[in-house]
Amino acid sequence: MIIVKCIHCGQKVSEWAVECSNCGKPVANPHAPTKMSEPDWNPMRGDQYRKKNSMPFILTAIFALVTIATIIYLLKL
Repeated sequence: MIIVKCIHCGQKVSEWAVECSNCGKPVANPHAPTKMSEPDWNPMRGDQYRKKNSMPFILTAIFALVTIATIIYLLKL
């Protein structure tokens, strides 16, 4: 259990206390969110994006290699 200072009177109170035992005022901000929603940013999103977009690059590289091999073959004839 952690002991913190009341922001109103400075007395030590438990971090889990709702009200200060000395002054009776709320220890935490009553307007602070109590439930947080899921973040919009997904760390896996970037990996999925790269995996999906690597296919056109691979196909372009294969096409370029086949084209170069064909040109070299035809020049040797």
